[in-house]
Amino acid sequence: MFLLIKFTLLYAVVLMLVALGGMFSERSGVINIALEGIMAIGGLAGVFVLALCGDSLPSGVLVAVSILASAVAGILYSLLLGFSAITLKEDERNGGTALTPRQRETVRLPQSFPTATRHLSIKSDRSRSTFS
Repeated sequence: MFLLIKFTLLYAVVLMLVALGGMFSERSGVINIALEGIMAIGGLAGVFVLALCGDSLPSGVLVAVSILASAVAGILYSLLLGFSAITLKEDERNGGTALTPRQRETVRLPQSFPTATRHLSIKSDRSRSTFS
């Protein structure tokens, strides 16, 4: 039961941060429905940095760099919504719908990174299974 509560709170923090960003954008008068896409692109950038620099950096630095890369990717991706809404005079709902990627591509893309499968592979031994 404790493990269930622990993981529920862990995953809820990320969604609460996205909801907080959505609250600020709605309060300012912008309909931002691209929040899920921004979150997915940020997570994709973090996984890409982890797969790219997994062996070369210490773990604390690697976590900080991947969080920074996720934030920068989210900021750059959200600038596309601002560009489409302000410069191109497009409705925010249309731009947000266009910027939300399909979940299938977002999930399958990190699996195509060459080093991602190396870190997540399961080695099976006759007596026990170990993670590498």
